[in-house]
Amino acid sequence: MRHYVATTDDAPDLSDGSDAGSTPDYVETMAAEFEFVYAREVGSPALGGLGWRPPEPDGTAGGDARTDVYIKALGPGLYGYAASEFRRAENSATAYQVMDDDYQGFPSPPFESLQVTAAHEFNHVLQFAYDYLEDTWMFESTATWMEDKVYDGINDYRFYLPGWASRTEMPLAQDDGAKIYGSAVWNQWLEGERGEQLPRDAWEDSFEAGSFAPFAYARALTEATDADALAGAFATAFAGFSADTAEWNAPGSNWEEGSAYPDVERVGALDAGSGAPASAVLDHTTFAHYNVTGAGTAPLTLQATLPAGLRGAIALVERTGGDPRAGTVTTRITQLPNGGVGSVTIPQPAAGGRITAVLVNADLSNSGYAGAPTNDYVWTKDDQPIAARVSSGTPPDSTAPETTITSGPAATTSDHTARFEFASSEPGTSAFECRLDGAAFASCSSPYTSGQLADGSHTFEVRATDNAGNTDATPAAYSFTVFTPPPDADADGIPDSSDACPTQAGALVNGCPTPVIDRTPPLAPLVGASRSQSVARRFVAVTCTLREPGACRAIATVTIPRTSRTARKVFRIPAMTRPAAAGIRMTFRLRLSAPAVRAITRALARRVRVTANVTVTATDASGNRSSPQRRAVRIKR
Repeated sequence: MRHYVATTDDAPDLSDGSDAGSTPDYVETMAAEFEFVYAREVGSPALGGLGWRPPEPDGTAGGDARTDVYIKALGPGLYGYAASEFRRAENSATAYQVMDDDYQGFPSPPFESLQVTAAHEFNHVLQFAYDYLEDTWMFESTATWMEDKVYDGINDYRFYLPGWASRTEMPLAQDDGAKIYGSAVWNQWLEGERGEQLPRDAWEDSFEAGSFAPFAYARALTEATDADALAGAFATAFAGFSADTAEWNAPGSNWEEGSAYPDVERVGALDAGSGAPASAVLDHTTFAHYNVTGAGTAPLTLQATLPAGLRGAIALVERTGGDPRAGTVTTRITQLPNGGVGSVTIPQPAAGGRITAVLVNADLSNSGYAGAPTNDYVWTKDDQPIAARVSSGTPPDSTAPETTITSGPAATTSDHTARFEFASSEPGTSAFECRLDGAAFASCSSPYTSGQLADGSHTFEVRATDNAGNTDATPAAYSFTVFTPPPDADADGIPDSSDACPTQAGALVNGCPTPVIDRTPPLAPLVGASRSQSVARRFVAVTCTLREPGACRAIATVTIPRTSRTARKVFRIPAMTRPAAAGIRMTFRLRLSAPAVRAITRALARRVRVTANVTVTATDASGNRSSPQRRAVRIKR
């Protein structure tokens, strides 16, 4: 449904050609292009379409249920835009578009600018039908990719590539700057890997992926649902993409038009002759390319050290010959899902070509979505230092040893010193380092005996370093508890402080009987609770009926699961205890705190499942406690 005015600056050219109809030629031309765009983006793949979900109908808004297009003078530099209207279930929304009234003043001719804008903005309308909350960079990179899928011969997207190729230090997964338009090359790479349906599949998975773009792409690539598996799948794909950009001009790359692309920036050089190191500091979803110099025909090895726990990768990309648009490209990648030391080797480099070293930070770790003013996630693996060097000849040892603890104290011990024995997976390991309770690591050897330890829990850790300097990134750990028993002179298991006859065990002495201690737990109480309860009540209700005299104790925790936008939250409801005779039914109202009510209400609004776990026990006159009775209560609005 198209809308335009015949007066004011917003009016398009009202000229009407030979058909002498009631609609200006400019409007008719735009309408015809939108029909073509619709057929290509929404049409059946069997008929040359891409099979995207049709736009959500908007009822009578704008006149009828069709998608509305408004023609308006948008001003310098603004091609057009799409905006959501009515938001519906599962993040779906209707949308309308606004197009310029003449498309003068853009790099491409006016008609071509109109065409790619129609393809771009209509793709936004389709995206809104999938998930209006998705990350902006996925919106724009996909819509820019779609421009070339609809109008292959225009190539307007290439205007963004010089800036993109010189800004590899800016994250792919970041909603900022013009780079998000040039990131159409990410979708082009995915298309080359898995076909033109892959970007659509990612949008279809967006809502289930929590509106988190990297997980949407990962689900489309793997069908995984576990967060760690999704993070790994995205990291693997991003590492391949980062390495392949090194020679995207070459024949056979994932970029159909790559021969016309600018070379991706090299941030420095790594010389194989000197072995001089280089260091990069990389944010999440970024990479750095280095020219490799001084390589002969001997094996060439790139060795790099990533921070422990960082999900990343390194690669060597070799292109034969001196022509960047010819030759053969060979890519070798080493994935480093937990950081540490890694290496990759070219067994016999070819003469006269180009070799690129690639360092990758593919980590998606974050502490949730921050909202305004950044409108981005709080990324926790930015500014990560990566050290690298290249060398010729026999590849250096880059494999860290595995450390194991072969003996230690009992899990609970009254001995205030602890003795450990440990070993390395590499015979001849040059050194071990030990620490207790999170202190700094210090040199040690096996066996190792601690100093005097206080009562309480303790953790011993040890790591090995081999002769090549590789250190175990995951030290072996052993936890135990030191306990000093209270004085018990007659060794009858009753502390002197509560023993009627502390010096005699198991006999009558001076009229003092051996105490009889009841250690039999009472029968478990009968417990009742509704399977679902409303947060509006501000309490969780549970009933308890004792089966013998004593007291009943009820306690609960409310758990709000982690999502891509929020951390996991647990609220503990204080315990309530009441004495009663057997057979008396008591009702406990475990009251929710105000912060808990607010957090639960917000989570329920996002359709997050919230559960209260209630535990009820009975206690008899001797203080013995029954087995716990547990009930799970779903919290609803």
